[in-house]
Amino acid sequence: MAETLVVTGIGILMAVGLVGIIIPLLPGLAVVEGAALLYAFYRGFSFTTWVMLGLITVLFILSLAAKLLLPKRDAQRGGASPRALLLGFVLGVVGFFVIPIIGAIIGAVLGVFLIEFGRHQAWGPAWSATKGIILGFGKSMLLDLAVGLAMVTLWGFWVVFL
Repeated sequence: MAETLVVTGIGILMAVGLVGIIIPLLPGLAVVEGAALLYAFYRGFSFTTWVMLGLITVLFILSLAAKLLLPKRDAQRGGASPRALLLGFVLGVVGFFVIPIIGAIIGAVLGVFLIEFGRHQAWGPAWSATKGIILGFGKSMLLDLAVGLAMVTLWGFWVVFL
């Protein structure tokens, strides 16, 4: 009975994490990772627990790295200068604290657009660089969802078979 309650509670937390990826009001993958960690504490830290938690954590870390790299790479492909990327990063950090979670995206996009518009004095090149960073954020969101589903699938395998 207790096992069922724990597994159900962890499953609900993971589902909330997946929703958080799609509707960025909370850090979705971090919630999934935290739920896996709670399950590890419940199961006890055996070799199997370390392996499964390690696999889930590696996916989480790789996704965090991709979340930083994809928007940068696509913005550069769109013509964004290093200065625009720096201001985008700074405004993204500020935006995160002004409007939690979603403010990071708004700030980064705004920063790239403002610098590129100031640099070119034209909408076309500024919008091209801005589209690049938006595309990168979109790709990172899809990647987060795929990684989140993989993390939940690993946890499900852990619960059922191990």
